[in-house]
Amino acid sequence: MIRITKGMVISIHDDLIKTGGGTPGILCEGTIDCLVDRINAEPDIFKKATWALYIARLHPFYDGQKRTAFTLAAIILRTNRYYFERLDEKEIFDVLHKIASYECTPGQIVIWVKKKSRKMERG
Repeated sequence: MIRITKGMVISIHDDLIKTGGGTPGILCEGTIDCLVDRINAEPDIFKKATWALYIARLHPFYDGQKRTAFTLAAIILRTNRYYFERLDEKEIFDVLHKIASYECTPGQIVIWVKKKSRKMERG
């Protein structure tokens, strides 16, 4: 498993803002530090991805939390030979909006991540 760093999270965010638009900048570095520590402390990859999705809820940036959250979760899965399968933009937006709006629990998010993830075939 790779170790997530604050620099990685900020770099992902900055790249997404640069390519997709939005207001750059960090509101709270402490929130990023806390999330990175929580992600790295978790041995289960689906729970790691869930904590990455929490970026959408905790709003450490001025803009782009949902994009950053989903991208980081996808990276965590991919580095562990999993990927999100059959997600369209509406479903991604809906789940991230629910997370950001406190409409789901961490347990519900883990279930969603597991349901939507598939193991990569060797090759």
